[in-house]
Amino acid sequence: MEKVLKSEVVVIGGGVIGSSIAYYLSKQGVSVILLEKRGICLGTSGACDGLCFVQTKKPGIISKLALESFKEFEKLSKSLPYPIYYQRKGGLVLIENEFERKIMEEFVSRQREHGIDIRLIDLEEAKKYCPLISDDLAGATYSPLDGQVDPIHLNIAFLEGIRMYGNEIIFGSEVEKIVVENKSVKEVKTKNGLRIKTDIVVNAAGVESPLIGKMLGINIPVIPKRGQLLVTEKLPPLIKVPILNAKYICVKLNPDILKDMDEKMKRMGVGLVVEQTEAGTILIGSTREYVGFNKNVTFDGMKLIAKNLLRYLPKLGTFNIIRAFAGLRPSTPDGYPILGPTKKIEGFIVATGHEGDGIALSPITGKLISEIIIRGKSSIPLDLFSPDRFN
Repeated sequence: MEKVLKSEVVVIGGGVIGSSIAYYLSKQGVSVILLEKRGICLGTSGACDGLCFVQTKKPGIISKLALESFKEFEKLSKSLPYPIYYQRKGGLVLIENEFERKIMEEFVSRQREHGIDIRLIDLEEAKKYCPLISDDLAGATYSPLDGQVDPIHLNIAFLEGIRMYGNEIIFGSEVEKIVVENKSVKEVKTKNGLRIKTDIVVNAAGVESPLIGKMLGINIPVIPKRGQLLVTEKLPPLIKVPILNAKYICVKLNPDILKDMDEKMKRMGVGLVVEQTEAGTILIGSTREYVGFNKNVTFDGMKLIAKNLLRYLPKLGTFNIIRAFAGLRPSTPDGYPILGPTKKIEGFIVATGHEGDGIALSPITGKLISEIIIRGKSSIPLDLFSPDRFN
């Protein structure tokens, strides 16, 4: 039996991006229905790390969005009805050799020109933040702006916030059709018999956002990228700040680095991610693999992550891994998220394609998309991220 509802906005996707948008709209008195195909944290948001880094972002609009997002995190820590464990305690990017160090010197200089608080530090200073670092490294960069958040707690907190303001979340509800009349959104139909009258639909379906776009003939070129992570046993505080390595940044700036990289590591896009959670476990990652919608953990992936870790933090090799998991990141061809309305269909807004920055940028994404819906424009222009760049 069909059930007819009405809402000013329908948000498709209940991960951190969709729930953030629905939360910021709810907070401002807008009626929202959030549709989630599965359940709580069963997609990307429930299978990732919680790093919130600005020093690794490309200087310019992305780093600006990150800084603004971190300001929002501070507010959300106090206003959301569920703890998110956001901590701005600084972050390290480890440099493996002198070749990388020279590349990072230039990168740090560019970051500082854009107002990012970041320093190139020697190994001795880096060890103050993490004594487990290998003696063979060439140093690190450090920024006090970086930190971490619990992604699952964050997702739940946004969802609880939506309910707190009286709006509805419907789980197990897959969108079947978006009804359009005269090139304007009019209704959303789901496979479980819901008809929701609305003038605005937000596509925040992450790796599945292309399927929603296809319903309206809109190209949303999001490709899933698998990230595998390992989890240690509960340990005493060992990692004072979250840690990345410089290789991923250096490869973007100087692809020659790939010549000497292990073929399997290169193919699976293995990079270093290390953070200790509030519970005491250490999250270690990660791969960047184009394997479609395959979310399986692989032995090769686990082995290469562990091998890579021991180059940077060899003393972690004495601890036990208790589990491994993988999630899919929504990547785009140009590396930028897809944010904002499309000119093709009035009332259709896209918020997807953040890849590994979805957690860090979720608050500012929610805020800016809500501004577009309520005021017609955002306080930070999002023209660069328009979905129309692909159509």
